[in-house]
Parts: sequence; structure tokens; C-alpha cells
Amino acid sequence: MGPPLPHRPPHPEGPPLPPPIPPPPHHLHHPPNLPLRRPPPLPTPRRPSPLRNLHPLQRRRRRLHPRRSRRRHRG
Repeated sequence: MGPPLPHRPPHPEGPPLPPPIPPPPHHLHHPPNLPLRRPPPLPTPRRPSPLRNLHPLQRRRRRLHPRRSRRRHRG
């Protein structure tokens, strides 16, 4: 062993800083995509029903009379 090394002078700005905190592991940056599921299917575009764009008072369908059938009336 050589001569003892000279002692380092104390830090001028106070006690030494603690070691830096290591960055978190990579998989913690975003939540894991588990379970792997397909996104829900998009709703199929349906034709708008003819009753949808009517006034609420026009929307009611005319009910068939219980004793009359629609076929009987032939003009």
C-alpha cells in the first residue's frame, strides 16, 4: 500500500446529496394492455326508420280495427 490519500475537504454546499433515484422500469410507464381484447365492433349503420323524422303527433301508427282486415277494402 502506498502513502495514505489526503482526505477530501468537506463539500462546500453541505452534506453530499443522496444517490439519484433510478427511473422506474419500462413497463410501468403505461398500464399493461392485459387482457388483450379486440375493441367492440362498431355499430352497423342502419337506415333511419321512417317514423324517426316525424312530429311526435304524426308518429303514431294507425291501429287496425279488430274486426276489419286491411285486405277487404278493394276500391
